[in-house]
Amino acid sequence: VSGMLAYFGRRDLVGLSTSYGKAMDQQRAHTDLLESQSWLRTGQSELGVAMAGHHAMAPMAQATLDHVTRYLDGLVAAMYVREDGGTLRRVATYGFAEAWAGQNQVFQPGESLVGQAVREDRMLALDELPPDYIKVSSGLGRSAPRQLVIAPFRNEGEINGVIEIGFLHETAPRDLEFLQLVNEGVGAAVAAAKYRQRLQESLAEICGLPHVSLQPSAGSHGELAGLLLTRAYHAAI
Repeated sequence: VSGMLAYFGRRDLVGLSTSYGKAMDQQRAHTDLLESQSWLRTGQSELGVAMAGHHAMAPMAQATLDHVTRYLDGLVAAMYVREDGGTLRRVATYGFAEAWAGQNQVFQPGESLVGQAVREDRMLALDELPPDYIKVSSGLGRSAPRQLVIAPFRNEGEINGVIEIGFLHETAPRDLEFLQLVNEGVGAAVAAAKYRQRLQESLAEICGLPHVSLQPSAGSHGELAGLLLTRAYHAAI
């Protein structure tokens, strides 16, 4: 009898230990999930702050690329905007070696890995890069990234640009999730900047001036921009 009691006692103890281990694993998984969600929300919120106040394409794109690359601990990056004909024009860079900064600023539809990501309408995460595809510039010299992620962003369902980031380490799943999370916000900001640029060009054409700012001002240009904004809207669309 005592042997049976000891046997069942050990079995219950093993079962209790197993249940406790499973409960701890579930708790750790839940904690990791909450931390990951907090990290994603923080990055998204900070990106919104970084983009705020930048209405022109160049400063908005640079602020966006700087924040996203630093938040993901990337080493080199570029941002491309899709133009009306489908070409992709580079509008911002991060960490480029000087020799690469002036190269390949425009890609035709389907050209290069950037164009491939747009054509296939999906994010690309690549471990094996073509030789001399991209170089990182640092105080330690020049080196190629270990992994490359190319993430299209979109507005109202249409791809209107791409962010390309090179890493010297393997990306984590949450890094790719972050790029998916912010892609529509970035796409909307790019669309707004392009729309604002078209309005400025229309206003300049209507006014016969080389440039008319849409920023509020006490000068005659600001007043004229306000008076002609409706007309420019119809001319731009």
